[in-house]
Amino acid sequence: MSTFQTITLFVFGTIGIVAVIIFANFAGSKGMGYLGDVEMWGTASVELVTPIVKKVNEDNIKLFNLTYTQKNAETFDAELVSALAAGVGPDLFLMPSKEIVRESNKVAKIPFEALGERQFRDTFIDESALYLTDNGILALPLYIDPLVMYWNRDILSSSGVSASPKKWSEFEDIASMVTVSSRLGNISQATVAMGGYKNIGYAKEILTTLFMQGGDPIVVRDTSKTDSTKAIEISQTFAIDPAVVPATIRFYNSFSDPATKGYSWNSELVSSRTAFQSGILGIYFGLASDYNKIKLANPHLNFDVSVMPQRDLAQTKLTYADIYGLAITKNSKNWNGALVVANILTGADISKSWADLLYLPSARRDVLQTGTKDGVMSVFYTSAIIGHGWLDPAPADTNTIFKDMVEVVLSGVKTDEEAARSANSQMKNLISRVVKTL
Repeated sequence: MSTFQTITLFVFGTIGIVAVIIFANFAGSKGMGYLGDVEMWGTASVELVTPIVKKVNEDNIKLFNLTYTQKNAETFDAELVSALAAGVGPDLFLMPSKEIVRESNKVAKIPFEALGERQFRDTFIDESALYLTDNGILALPLYIDPLVMYWNRDILSSSGVSASPKKWSEFEDIASMVTVSSRLGNISQATVAMGGYKNIGYAKEILTTLFMQGGDPIVVRDTSKTDSTKAIEISQTFAIDPAVVPATIRFYNSFSDPATKGYSWNSELVSSRTAFQSGILGIYFGLASDYNKIKLANPHLNFDVSVMPQRDLAQTKLTYADIYGLAITKNSKNWNGALVVANILTGADISKSWADLLYLPSARRDVLQTGTKDGVMSVFYTSAIIGHGWLDPAPADTNTIFKDMVEVVLSGVKTDEEAARSANSQMKNLISRVVKTL
């Protein structure tokens, strides 16, 4: 983008960002003119997104034309890589925070001259900082999907539990009241799905929440690196501080130990969400996006949702969350149009409309501050505000590391401390290997 001029564009008052500086090289200097077609890829249902795309196009008919293509979440990355390698593909795509490390080399950063770091931080929630680098912004945050606690009202109340737990320390006593098991350890009614891995949805996210609540960020930015897209390293405390990772593994696995008071789960049970939907699990940890899936699977289930439990005496509340942002591809032939569209879509009004259609909270501070009268969404709003993520170097590989860390202890192959040290070594090697490919 050499030989450029600076044009200040006020986008109809919908953005909430006072002005967007667009770098352009237009033939004429008297006006912006028509920016052309902008193509966006995402995994959200095209039926849900179409009304938003239609409204945005109608409101900006003289400025651009936006099209949206729904992609399969399982093949999204492969399709994106293939398209970009062929010199085609979208101008914009929805980039989840857990894919930042892997996808950052496909992104054209938004310079701080277009949107300052201070303004970015003031506009979007704390977790949005994952999209910041030392020389620009990887994506503009759109919505967030936090980890929350679903609980079966009938199971808990029938067992003498009057309210959902607020602290992790409450779970052992609650498990002794709720879990129904035979002398052989067969469970017919479970309290909470923790301990083990294979049949626990979001086991990695649950462990991440526990680690982060204990003060371990898992992965941090490496300030010694000049290339910010490669600036990640394992935290100094991950799997080393016995008060965090080893203690967390011990606590987490205790719920699958028949010898403990908190025994509540085992590998013979169905998946955690299936168990909850079937009415045999009292507490299920899942993403906010699971809410409608649970309602659809069992419309008669009497359940509610709460913010994730916290550690005793914790000064800062925290839960894991996935955040989704709009990123401009390096291959985009319409960078200016893509940036204008991204700003409109992440403005207060459109961002809220998009999030409401998905039944998920917006990533904007002003939208969340306004609040909602919807009881379920209010929990999602609170959880979004305290949501945290991390720069996951390779989600599938780190999932395997977390899985091994839990299962080698359950099988008696390693102690908590040994499993944690092994995970530390594996994580270091993984980060080193991934960074070399970026």
